Amino acid sequence: MANVGKQFEADFKDSIPKDVYCLRLTDSAIGFDVAASTQRFAPKSPYDYVLYKKPMMYALELKSIGTTALSFEGKTPTIKPHQLKNLRKAALHCVAGFIINFRKSNNTYFLSIQAFDEITNYGMFGKKSISELDIVKSGKAVIIPSRIKKVRSSYDLSELFKLAI
Repeated sequence: MANVGKQFEADFKDSIPKDVYCLRLTDSAIGFDVAASTQRFAPKSPYDYVLYKKPMMYALELKSIGTTALSFEGKTPTIKPHQLKNLRKAALHCVAGFIINFRKSNNTYFLSIQAFDEITNYGMFGKKSISELDIVKSGKAVIIPSRIKKVRSSYDLSELFKLAI
């Protein structure tokens, strides 16, 4: 599997306990060459996963990055505006946020959309990205323990499922 982001998603999905309902929301297949595509518009998934572990639902966007920060503004942000909008909307009814894997440090965190908004101050004051240091210093992230197998990883999601709104 060449795409490390897709590998992270596969490892995450394989780590979901059997008693948790999992729905993967997929983007339409417009492809990477948008200019050559016959499709002008394609629906975008609001986030990557919906998980349900009684009595709580989770709306999650997964990000695996090889750098030290995630951008949320600019021409090609890592976190897209529609993802922020949809996670904020979902947070009115469930636990919503990001599962962020920093490949350089091999640390993985859950960061709620509310904590993201607090840390970034909704993008005010010119902040256009959020770093691992920002996340750790905030004290608002949940560490997702991971165990590297020979090549792939598995994640202990028990801390995530302790969260409530």
